[in-house]
This record gives sequence, structure tokens and C-alpha cells, in this order.
Amino acid sequence: MSTPDSTHLSRSEVHAADIEFFVRRGMTKGYQAMSLVTPPLYTIFILTRRGRGSWHLSRLLRATWVGGAVGLVAGGGFEYIRTAHSDEAAARNRRNRASYDTASIRADDHATIGSILFAMLTPAFFWKQANVANRE
Repeated sequence: MSTPDSTHLSRSEVHAADIEFFVRRGMTKGYQAMSLVTPPLYTIFILTRRGRGSWHLSRLLRATWVGGAVGLVAGGGFEYIRTAHSDEAAARNRRNRASYDTASIRADDHATIGSILFAMLTPAFFWKQANVANRE
């Protein structure tokens, strides 16, 4: 049986949970944003600097992956600094608003569904471009 002290969280534990929530959310949003921004920026950069012959799909996909990783780290770091140095009550208020923001939750759900579908359809789309050694 638990004592009353073990069931209640201290203020610092609640603030730590708020920080964790916002860091995870910031990492997700940063990854999403940079994954959307990186392909056009990379394409523009390659076309203006090196010309049309230097653009390759594999390099674009690699740049998208690297851009997403950069967004993941930047978004998580930004939210950690922002939330760790904010007032506990303000962080709690932001978390409550974010938890009940149906538009943001719906957008995250659609992004998850889209990423799963795209992950399944991309290999099927590029299947003909695979060389004979990679096919079974």
C-alpha cells in the first residue's frame, strides 16, 4: 500500500515531466519542419552551385535525412532551453494548452499516417530502378 507522499509528485518532478513533454514535441516538430524545408533548399543549392548534372536522388534523400536529424536536435534543444528556464506555472499552462490543441494533435496524426504510407510506397515506386543484384 502506498503512502500519501509516494503518490504525489513534487513541483520539480512535474516541471521535469513538462520539460520532457516539450522536448519530445520540439524534436518531432523540428524533424517535420526540416524534412519539409531541406529538399527544396538542397535542390536550389545544387542547381545554382553545381548545375543540373550534379543533382541525384540518393543525395537528395541523404540531405533530407541529415536535415531531419539537424531539425530533431535543434527543436529538442530549443524547447529544452525554453522550458527549463521558464516558470513552472507557465510551463504547466503551455503543456495544458498543447495537450488539448486538437489541430496540432490531428496534424501530428496525419504526419504519422503519411510517413508510414510514404515509407511503404517509396520502395514500390523506385522498384524498377533497382539493379538486378538487389532484386530477388
